[in-house]
Amino acid sequence: AEYLYTKRQTYLTGIVREGRGPPQFLQDERLHKKSSSFVRKDHVLVCKYEDRKTIYSITTMYEARVLEKMKSYFRGHTFWKLPLQINHYNKSMGAVDLCDQLLQPYSAGRRSLAWFKKLGLHMIDRMVLNSYKLHMNTHVDTYKKTSMEFIIDVVSQVLKKHSPGAKKIIEKHEKVLKDRSDNRILFKLQREQAVAAPAPPAA
Repeated sequence: AEYLYTKRQTYLTGIVREGRGPPQFLQDERLHKKSSSFVRKDHVLVCKYEDRKTIYSITTMYEARVLEKMKSYFRGHTFWKLPLQINHYNKSMGAVDLCDQLLQPYSAGRRSLAWFKKLGLHMIDRMVLNSYKLHMNTHVDTYKKTSMEFIIDVVSQVLKKHSPGAKKIIEKHEKVLKDRSDNRILFKLQREQAVAAPAPPAA
């Protein structure tokens, strides 16, 4: 934060992990829920905010100030104090948080001491997610598959192109799925015809 502000004239606002920067006396300070505490060093301001869990934020842009927030319920209203920097962070980082949420369920990343493996797998995850979003935006009316179905389609196409053995297995599986789908469609048509058929005359 100091380097960006002094050397690059760039402001910074972000979340900091406990034990990775916040002063120890700030970490030891006990706070009530929805309360906050601030500590400043020159242009760098660190805030501790007690919510459902403890949140540490750092900024070189905002002052030590809290905003009064309100949430309406059917029984009334709830008021609480939210630090200014966390409020701006929540407003600005929505797209990044959404991206992380979309990546998390199907991430290929695993614990590894080799950082380049984690980075490589993360970049592949990002490319697949970006491809899915682009495909969704260019085929808004026709493509209705989920993110997981898109990943399966991508993996199937890659395996079919580069592995003859996998290609046979996948094509066999696709044929089974197609037969099941055709049978379901046929059964549905037969059922609709039976419902639409006139009743036999009474004896």
